[in-house]
Amino acid sequence: MNKEYRITMNNRLSWADSCRILATLGVIIIHACVGNFSKFGTIPTYEWLSVNLLDSLVRVSVPLFFMLSGAFILKTDGSYISLKSVFKRTARIAIPLFVWSIGYLAYISHYTGQGIDVLSVFKKPSMYHLWFVYSLIGVYLLLPLLQSIFNALVSRKDYQIYFLVLWFTINCLPTFIYMPEINLMHLTGFLGHAGYFLIGGLLFSYLSSHKELGKPQTMLTFIVFVGALASTFLITWFISDKANRPLETAYSNFCPTIFIASVSLFVLFSQLKTKEKTAKVLNWISDRTFIIYFVHVLVLEKVTHFVTGHIHLPAMISIISISLITFTICLVIAAILRLLPKSKMILG
Repeated sequence: MNKEYRITMNNRLSWADSCRILATLGVIIIHACVGNFSKFGTIPTYEWLSVNLLDSLVRVSVPLFFMLSGAFILKTDGSYISLKSVFKRTARIAIPLFVWSIGYLAYISHYTGQGIDVLSVFKKPSMYHLWFVYSLIGVYLLLPLLQSIFNALVSRKDYQIYFLVLWFTINCLPTFIYMPEINLMHLTGFLGHAGYFLIGGLLFSYLSSHKELGKPQTMLTFIVFVGALASTFLITWFISDKANRPLETAYSNFCPTIFIASVSLFVLFSQLKTKEKTAKVLNWISDRTFIIYFVHVLVLEKVTHFVTGHIHLPAMISIISISLITFTICLVIAAILRLLPKSKMILG
């Protein structure tokens, strides 16, 4: 692999840092789109369509997170993951999740006057965006099993095809096709986001062992991504217009178009080359994206209230501006919090 791909510090890959940073920004944009997307029929059509386009573009963010995790956790040497490693990795995200959950409960209590039920964090997320961290914990707890499955997959191409067809059929096709057979066989949600985790590992294993894509392959991958993005946009427009209300069906992490867009974008990111100085900056930002993810909802709420209350901008420009401001503020907060002792272990 080209030396420019690699970040010397921590032996990390700069393209993955770029992917993680943009996926984090993408999640912020998703949440910033909610207000205008829900205004279907009450704001000009062109405004709503611009929001739909932006929302369609960033819906790959969560799948990318899971694929990146799989790419760098699953081992390609045929070895297995120990239980000690499982508990260690799980603790790295469970402790910050608990701390931030309590923080959000305190925030909600401050504005509502409700008491703080600490045990509620074991029943449901204290804030809507934290579902992802719970899901990631679930994937981590399955690591020994996922590694065993991965070892079998990398050794047999027919297994890879079988797994992809089975996972796609069970998780993605039901988005638009009624398939009672899946419920009948109790296969609903087979592996779910853990499937993206495995797919990330498989893609990374393949890309690492092959030469860089040529221009024709890269262009074809880009065309596939744009086609999937356009399909998500058009499907969302069509079904929302037909129902006369905004529908997010095509925004599902398991929508076929989102799956295709996520895989193609992952491949495109893997082809990025980064100079050493830029790579170090990306590494520094990427290392703080977990805190950014945790805190962004609180900051986004304040930034949205301020911007929309003082400046009138077209919907798309407003959302992008709010998201960039939110990301920047969150990065500053994350940088400050990282100065605290044990902050990475406690806050993410």
